[in-house]
Amino acid sequence: AKGIIFENNDVKGGVQLINTSNAKFNNNTINSSSSHGIQLKLNTFNVEIGNNTITIPANTNFQCIKNESSGQVNILASNSCN
Repeated sequence: AKGIIFENNDVKGGVQLINTSNAKFNNNTINSSSSHGIQLKLNTFNVEIGNNTITIPANTNFQCIKNESSGQVNILASNSCN
């Protein structure tokens, strides 16, 4: 996907960004019960991720933001992880 602006959403479940470019992913509430909160994969680049409130299951290996992309991603410190 290219040029996505995904803002001010309430997401039930995790989000995967795969081969995504020129996107903004900000001010969302993400409640994941069985996966990473936000997972970036493959050639994802020029993506900004900020001001998100992310909840993942306790006592698991899931991460609020798991970056497995080969591109440059701007993950801002303003994301909160619960």
